[in-house]
Amino acid sequence: MYFKFIFCVFVTFFYQSSHVFGNNFPKLQLVLIDKSNASNSVNFTLDQAKNISSHPLFNHLLTTVVYSFGYTKTLNDPLVTTIIASYSKNRMYNLIIVDYSAYSTSNLSPPSIPDYTATIKNVKQIGFLVGNALWNTFGMKLAINFQLVGHSLGAHLSAFINRAIANATDNSFHMKIPVIIGLDPAAPLFFPFGNSTTMNDPLKPSDAQIVYVIHTDSVYFGAPIKIGTIDFWPNGGSNQPGCPPFNPTTSIADFNNYCSHQRSVFYFSEAISNSNLKTFNAVKCNSWDQFKKKMCFYLPFNLNNMGLYPTLLTGDFYLQTSNTSPFSLGFKGMFYNATI
Repeated sequence: MYFKFIFCVFVTFFYQSSHVFGNNFPKLQLVLIDKSNASNSVNFTLDQAKNISSHPLFNHLLTTVVYSFGYTKTLNDPLVTTIIASYSKNRMYNLIIVDYSAYSTSNLSPPSIPDYTATIKNVKQIGFLVGNALWNTFGMKLAINFQLVGHSLGAHLSAFINRAIANATDNSFHMKIPVIIGLDPAAPLFFPFGNSTTMNDPLKPSDAQIVYVIHTDSVYFGAPIKIGTIDFWPNGGSNQPGCPPFNPTTSIADFNNYCSHQRSVFYFSEAISNSNLKTFNAVKCNSWDQFKKKMCFYLPFNLNNMGLYPTLLTGDFYLQTSNTSPFSLGFKGMFYNATI
């Protein structure tokens, strides 16, 4: 909590002084991934977005995933290439990536808070533009076989995209893409005090019929509270096994400090690429402490899977994982320190 307190002090000082890149985003692109060879993927500006549905790489029989990466990431970042590789292996989805890297990459190392606040302002506008481009391209098809998936800041961008789609439809209907999957949605400047106090309109349960959230760093960089209709808390939602504890004495850009925050991507990617889609078994429980005491009710309607196919079950679900890949413990993951 010390880290979040210091962060909020900096936010208060810098928030009003941060710059914004402007209302025009000429380098903003939607990238249609070639699942056979990612290097042959096709970039579309928002003006060209209507051409996506007629491109040979786009299969109308498949569900389409629109993926948004996090702050400072690019298409070549290992977190993004991991997602691309996993969806390519699965082959049951079209994959479109929102490439807003030109408007989210800091020129400073470590990234500065003014750059981050500017990026959040940009992301709100980018969400509006991308949402309208998707609506103009796909229309009512968005309500049937589309999903929005995002990591960190990208999870909130997914919410902004879906809100734009809802506003673009008739006022009496407000259509939304049915599923949003948030991979450890970002906490800084969205949950500034580590509790239910919010700012900048973060992802929330009402943003889609199913808002499916995986929490892996709820103490520092990830959302500290339930923000979905389905919230998974692997290993209690923080301090993931195999990751070093957060070290406040090192640089904010220290990779080790982001290990737990990034682990949500690797859990999800493993679920995508695994032919057995029910690998991350989880159980509904009131808290991590109750899970550790095996005080959950292991009934069919309380069991869920932290994986590719969201269900209509709601609530908080807990599980354990391995400390290295493959991370899934399967059935054993539902029982704390299971030996069965």
